[in-house]
Amino acid sequence: MQVDNTKSVSRKDEATPITILDGCDHYKPKPGSLLVVKMCAFCQYGQFEAQNRYGLCQYPREAKEAKE
Repeated sequence: MQVDNTKSVSRKDEATPITILDGCDHYKPKPGSLLVVKMCAFCQYGQFEAQNRYGLCQYPREAKEAKE
């Protein structure tokens, strides 16, 4: 993991900028994924355009409120 974005994802109300090598404690594998690698590239909340290593974490606001 390159950067742990747990604090940033937990406190923001908007999408957090990420790279494919980043990760955090909110990791949730993509549906049907056979890999359990805690990196944004393999997380259902990580949104990347094709062939781009930079993207946004779309961890939902509702999930943040439920954990508080």
